[in-house]
This record gives sequence, structure tokens and C-alpha cells, in this order.
Amino acid sequence: MTALIFHGGHYKTGTTSLQHALRAGEAGLAAAGILYPSGLSDAQFSDVQHADLVTDCFAGKFDRVETYLAQVATAAQAKNCGTVLLSSELTTSFHRFPDQFRRWLEIAAKHFDTPRYVFVVRDALGYAVSMYRELVKSGRASFHFDAVKDELLRLLCEQQRSIAFFRAWDPSQVTLHSFKTLAEDRLVENLVKEMTGYDLDPLISMHLNSSRKKAQNIPALLLNDVYALIGASLDRDPLSTQVQTMVRGSVKRGKLRRAFEDEFAAKVEQAFLSVTEKHVRRAFDLDRAAFPDSLEPLPAEVRDWIAAGAPA
Repeated sequence: MTALIFHGGHYKTGTTSLQHALRAGEAGLAAAGILYPSGLSDAQFSDVQHADLVTDCFAGKFDRVETYLAQVATAAQAKNCGTVLLSSELTTSFHRFPDQFRRWLEIAAKHFDTPRYVFVVRDALGYAVSMYRELVKSGRASFHFDAVKDELLRLLCEQQRSIAFFRAWDPSQVTLHSFKTLAEDRLVENLVKEMTGYDLDPLISMHLNSSRKKAQNIPALLLNDVYALIGASLDRDPLSTQVQTMVRGSVKRGKLRRAFEDEFAAKVEQAFLSVTEKHVRRAFDLDRAAFPDSLEPLPAEVRDWIAAGAPA
């Protein structure tokens, strides 16, 4: 039966870059016997990953899940691929849906060998800071500490809960990698090699350098308050479809970016970096007991990876 590898993130560990690289290298992977299948035909998420499959599991839409997996298994056999590789950060949220996870395992076992799950683990400070910055840029968090402290404290423990859930299920089927170790040289290529044994062409991922996203920060930060204001006036969530459509159709992000003189823009970027890290460190200080307690179910080497970034 075909082997199944499910890369599950975690968040802020280069997952998006990996997914784009896998999609761009799809033909080479298939030639090496590894199928990175397209997503569901009516996918709501980007087709570079398989988030819709996971959200269908969460929602209990198991007929759709089984139909999709059957199609993927058939496609793998037709292409002589002995391995199917899936990827979605949403897999880390299965700990919130244990009943759905058990049903997922039953369905997957009909079409594949027992799935192997691969996660990349990041130190606590780096993980929480990156997650917080992402929340701010997407309008889901604020620079005002009192408004975000509860969310930050939750994020500090979220990665550990996910790891503990999968290891409690079957540690032999779960592989954990250190983000720091992988990122020392070509994170994407190293992770693909670790997961599948395949040497991904490094030219595929060169253009995925995350530093290119930096110029997007300023308009994203400015738009946070616009989303919040419009959402409040319509009595809707700032990220609702109606609010996003209205703001995106009326605000030119490029003009916002060009409105800032380069030197001042650099100061805004630096303020964004320093303020968010300062807030995360304050979150550690608020509840020091919760964080070390969340590390207890983890293997020693993973505790070391995660605790390495915690302020003393």
C-alpha cells in the first residue's frame, strides 16, 4: 500500500515556503516516486497545500475526505508513486478535535499505510514573536499589550499541546525536527530531504526568501486600524469577507508604502520588530508557571529546543 507522509508545520517554521517549493517541484518529486497532490477541486485555501482536507475533518465532512483520499491513492498508483506527501499547518490543531482525528485515521488506513506525521519545532520566543507579528499584520492583534496578552500566553503553549497530542497517539509515527538545525543551511531543501530522501533543486526555493515580505509590513500595519474601524461600524469581525472586500477595493497598498520616506519607513519597521518582541517577553513574565508546565509531556530534546528561547 502507498505510504503517507503528512507534514504538519508548525506555524512560522518555513511551512509556506516549503509548500510553494513542493508545488513548484511537483514533476521532479513524481519522477522520484513522491506524489504531492493537488488540493480539493473546490478548495477554499491555496492549492499549494492541503488545508481544506483538514478543515473537512474538523467539520466532520468525512465523505469528502474519503473521496479525496481515494482519488489521491488512485493517482499515486497510476504515476507509480510509492509515497504521497501532504502538508498543512492546520494539522497542529487536531488536538482540539480528538474524535475527528480518530475518524481521520480510520479513513486514511483504508487507502494508505499508517500515516507518518512530520513537525518542525521552534524555540518558544522565536515562535511566539513570529506568530504575534503575523497576527498584527493580518489585523487579528493589536500593539496594545492589554488587548493581546491572553492570546500571546495561549500561543506560548500551543505548540507544546500539539506535540503532546500526537506523541500520546503514537510517538513512533511522529517525527520532530529542530527549526534551528534545519534553518542553519537551506531549511526547505533540508526538510524535504529529511521527509522523503529527495534532493530538491535549491533553485526552486531561492525566490521564496521571506525577506521580500518586509516591504509589505507598513501598509499591513496601517490597515489594521482601518479593518478594525470598518468592522466595528458594520458590527462585523475585521477579517470578515464583507470588510476585507470593502477595504481591499478602496485602499491602494502600494500608495501607502510609497507615502513613507525610506529612512522613516526603516524606523517603522524597526519599531514593529522591537515592540512585538518586547510584548512577548512581557507575556513570559506574566505567567511563568504555565509555560514550563506545558513542556512536561515532551521528550527531553524537544524541551531543550523550545525552552532555549525563553527569557531567564
